Amino acid sequence: MNDRRKFLTLMVAVAMTGTAIAAEPTLATVYLNPT
Repeated sequence: MNDRRKFLTLMVAVAMTGTAIAAEPTLATVYLNPT
């Protein structure tokens, strides 16, 4: 049960990190080139 919880926590952390990395170029573009 503890291992399952650790695994789910790791998956959430990886997903959040991946989303942040994927969104970063878009955010940088918006900040550098406001329309």
